[in-house]
Amino acid sequence: MNLMQFYKNFNMGREIDIAGTFIYNGMKSFDAMKGFSEECDIFHFLYSFAVGIERLQKVLLVLLENFPDEITDERIADFEKALITHSHQKLHGQISTKLQLEFNAHQHAFLQLLTQFYETCRYDRFNISPNYHKERDMFVSFLSNRLNMEIRVNQAFWDTPNDTRIKKFLGRIVGAITRTYYNAIKEQARKLGIFTYELRFDSPAYKLFQGEIKDNSFQELLLEERIALAEFLVYLLNYDSVEELRGFIKTIEPLDLGLNELEIYFNDICRGTVPVVLVDSVTYHYEEMDNSIERLKIMDVLSSSF
Repeated sequence: MNLMQFYKNFNMGREIDIAGTFIYNGMKSFDAMKGFSEECDIFHFLYSFAVGIERLQKVLLVLLENFPDEITDERIADFEKALITHSHQKLHGQISTKLQLEFNAHQHAFLQLLTQFYETCRYDRFNISPNYHKERDMFVSFLSNRLNMEIRVNQAFWDTPNDTRIKKFLGRIVGAITRTYYNAIKEQARKLGIFTYELRFDSPAYKLFQGEIKDNSFQELLLEERIALAEFLVYLLNYDSVEELRGFIKTIEPLDLGLNELEIYFNDICRGTVPVVLVDSVTYHYEEMDNSIERLKIMDVLSSSF
């Protein structure tokens, strides 16, 4: 294996892993959002998508590049320089000159949104300007135009919720874009006789790119994970084979965490989020008890061992 084969196989394989983690985290962040008023939440998932998709695009460009056997340092420098861009549209254009990929209008619009976000919003609040929610306005405009609906923000109890329709819509867009790029990477790697596309089992990238996902929607993947967690909790509470574990748990006196919040706790935890109100409630009870250190040790063992 020569230098370029090593570069395309191992370096780019790691990049797919990194890209998948960014995209997965972005989808998890978006799924946890209740509405669209908070710029911080929108910034976080757009940044994750922007970084992850950009890296996938660059991996594909690397595999598509036909390096000569006797490559010069100047040729390497020129190619590396060509990759120094954060424009998802420009990178997609470079790919399109070598490979035909079918993207619909929604997907092209999303690439445009990521380009605008990454080029104009990342450090915008460090500029002396009264506009501090540009990414929110851009994303709300994208949703409004693409879904033909009004998105209300900062209207107290009348904010538009981040509902299933919106989540499925974005999940399909991100899923279709990234799995199209990944499948193209896989095809090019096979042509080259390398294994860039191989992923760590159970990694975020593996879940996104190699798993069976309905309608290519990453929102469906998150739904499957939530259902699996809920089923695990039901199993834990009911199945005889875990009676020993349940017996141990029942020896621990429960804290009075408030049944009124139980539904919120369960919903957030199934989405991979530990709600602040739950942490605050537990912290309060620990501050009030005499044996908090001993209890903390028990709960640490319980949460780490099972």
